[in-house]
Amino acid sequence: MLEINVEHHDGYVSCRPVGELDAYTVAQFREALTELAEYRFILIELSDVPFMDSAGLGALIGGIRRARDNDGDVAVA
Repeated sequence: MLEINVEHHDGYVSCRPVGELDAYTVAQFREALTELAEYRFILIELSDVPFMDSAGLGALIGGIRRARDNDGDVAVA
């Protein structure tokens, strides 16, 4: 199971998924990133993701591309 914590800060929004990011949970992560793509500055914090497979990595890269297509900037920590 994946929990996604989204927090709004002054000037940016942070997204912190908690749990494994894999083929079973990637749809939830992809949906969250799609909703955040409208923000100018996004921080994606992966410190609580113990495992990420290629599906998770693909969703992460896709989310970054969507944000940049909307003139956003993304940091991954």
